[in-house]
Amino acid sequence: MEALRWTYEHLDVPVQRCFSYCSIFPRGHHFYSDELINLWVAEGFIDSYGGKYELEAVGQLYLDKLVSCSFLQKENLRGSFTVPDLVHFLAVEVAGSECLSIQNGWEGDLPQNVHHLFIEIDGGNISEEILELTELRTLIINHTGQNWQNLSYEIFENVFMNLPRLRVLILEVEWFQSEMKIFDVPLSINLLRHLRYFGFRVSGTGSSLWVLNLPATFARLYHLLVLDVTGFDKLSFPLNEDMSDLTELRHVIINSEDPHFPYIGRHESLRTFKHFTVKMEAGYELHQLKRLNKLRGELNIYGLENVPGNEDALQPELHNKVNLTRVKLSWGNPQEDQGLQSQVLEALRPPAWLQTLQIVRYKGLAYPNWMMTNCPEAPKCLQDLKLEECRQLGEEIPEHNRLFKYLRILHVANCIWEFFPANMERLESLQKLKIEDCLNLQSLPTRLPLSLRILHISNCDRWNQWPDSVEDDLRSLLELEIEDCHDIESLPAQLPGSLEKLKVTGCSEISSLPVMPHELLELILGSRNQEFITSCRTPGHQYYKNISHVPHKIIEYGKALNPLLLLCTNIPLLVNVFVMWACQQIQTRTKKWKTINEDLYPSEDGEGSVL
Repeated sequence: MEALRWTYEHLDVPVQRCFSYCSIFPRGHHFYSDELINLWVAEGFIDSYGGKYELEAVGQLYLDKLVSCSFLQKENLRGSFTVPDLVHFLAVEVAGSECLSIQNGWEGDLPQNVHHLFIEIDGGNISEEILELTELRTLIINHTGQNWQNLSYEIFENVFMNLPRLRVLILEVEWFQSEMKIFDVPLSINLLRHLRYFGFRVSGTGSSLWVLNLPATFARLYHLLVLDVTGFDKLSFPLNEDMSDLTELRHVIINSEDPHFPYIGRHESLRTFKHFTVKMEAGYELHQLKRLNKLRGELNIYGLENVPGNEDALQPELHNKVNLTRVKLSWGNPQEDQGLQSQVLEALRPPAWLQTLQIVRYKGLAYPNWMMTNCPEAPKCLQDLKLEECRQLGEEIPEHNRLFKYLRILHVANCIWEFFPANMERLESLQKLKIEDCLNLQSLPTRLPLSLRILHISNCDRWNQWPDSVEDDLRSLLELEIEDCHDIESLPAQLPGSLEKLKVTGCSEISSLPVMPHELLELILGSRNQEFITSCRTPGHQYYKNISHVPHKIIEYGKALNPLLLLCTNIPLLVNVFVMWACQQIQTRTKKWKTINEDLYPSEDGEGSVL
C-alpha cells in the first residue's frame, strides 16, 4: 500500500482528483473510457489549459496515465476498465468522506459533506436522509427490483425538488417485460440548474420499445453537456419544441438508429451523436450535419433514399468532420434513382483520417470520384471497408488509389457479382477478406494479396473453384472459414503451412480432406455427408490420420448440431463451456456413460451414442 500511495502522491493534482473519484463505484465495477471521461468533464475535473485542448482529449491523457501506473486495469474481453481491489482501497482512503458508495444499506448517519454518491436500490425509493444531502454534486442510482417505472418517476421528482446542486444524475434500471414502455420525465427537471450530465439507462431482456418523453423544461438545462439515454429507442419532445437552447451539449448517447432528435444541426458543440436518420420532415434533412464539425468517433447515416435532388440537400460536408474514424452510409429500399444516389454518395466524401467505411444498399453504377481517383482530400488510411447490397457496382476495385493502400479488412456482402475483382492483389495491406451472401459469385479473383491472414466465405452457392495460384497466394493465411457454399467440391490440395484455424460447415459437396498443416490448432467440420464425417473419425482411415494431430476438433453431422462429437485431447483443465439454446431439433437422451469409446463412437443401431 505504501508503494501505491507513493505513486499516487507523484501524480498531477487533476489526475489525483480523477483517481479518487473512481472510489464512488463499487469494487469490481466495470466502466468504459468514454463514460468515465465524460463524468470527469461534467464534474469540472479536467483542465483544458485555457481552452487550448479538447476536454475529452485531456481526459484521455489522464486515463492513460492511470492505466500506465496500474491504477486502472483494462479488461481485454469487454474493453472496459476496473479498479484493482487494493488500488480501490487507496482510492477510498484518499477520497475520504467526499465520495461514498452504498450497496447493501447504510448503518448510521451519512456524512453531510459527501459530494459524490453511488447507491443501489432494491425495489424502493431513496431515503429522506439522502435527499437532505444538500452539498451533493453526483448521484448515481442503480435500481433493481420490480415496479421500477412508477418508482423511477418518484425518484426523479424527489431528486429534482431536493438536490438542486447536482452536476451529475444517473439512474440505471433493469426491465423484464416485453410491451412498449413510455416514460415521462417530470417537469421539475429544470430545477437542476447546474446539471451537466443526465443519464437514464435501461437494460434487460425482451423486445420492448422504449420511449423517453422529455418535457419542454428540459431545454432550460443550459449547462448540460451529456444526455445519456442508453437503452431507449426514441426521444420525444413536446410539439413545436426543440432543444436548440442546449448550446453546450457535447454528447447524446442513444442506441437507436432513429433517435427522433430534430434540428440536431443547431447543436454545434456535439462530439457524440452516432445515429442520424434522414427523413422527409423538417429538422431531419441531410444538411443538419453541415455544421457539426466537432463530431468524433462513429457516425451512422440512415435513410439516404430520402435525400431530395437539390444542391442544398447535398451539403453535409462530411469531409470537414476530421475527428470521425468510423462512418456508415445506408440507403433504404424505396428509391431507385441511380443518378441521385451517385450524387449523394459523391457529396458524402468522408474525412481524410477515416479508418472504417460501410456502404449499404447503394444502387449507383459507379464508385464516387473520391474512390476512383487520387483525390488529395480522400481518406488516406482507410483500414476497414464493407460493401453491403451494393449490387450495381462494377467488378473492379479502383486502381492506383491511395484510398485502398492501407486497407486491412474488406467485407463484401449480398452483391450480385459473378466474378470477384481481378485486381485484388493490389491490396497489398489486406489481412482479412470476408465474402458472404454473394449468390452469383462463381470464382475468387485470379490472384489474392500475399498479405492475407483471414479468409471467410459464406453462403455463396455458385462458387465452385479455387484460383490456380491459391496455394502460393495464401501462404501466410492463419484462418480459413467456408460455410454454406454448396457447389465447392474440395479444399485446396495443399493448405498453407501457417494455417491455425479451419472451419468448413454446410458444404455438402466436399467429400475429401487433405493433410492438415502441423500448425493447425482448431478444426471444425460440419457436413450432411455421413460417409465423409464417419471417415474423419474412424481410426485407421486416411482422413482420420490427416487430422489426428490437431489438438482441438469439432466434427458434426449437418448444421443442426445433432449429433455432435468433440475430440479434444490433452486438455489439463476445462476452460470453456459449450452452451446450446433454442435448438428445437435436438433430441436429448439421459444415460450413464460407461466408457469413452462406447459413447463417442456409434454402435450398429446408433442408440446410446453421441454420433
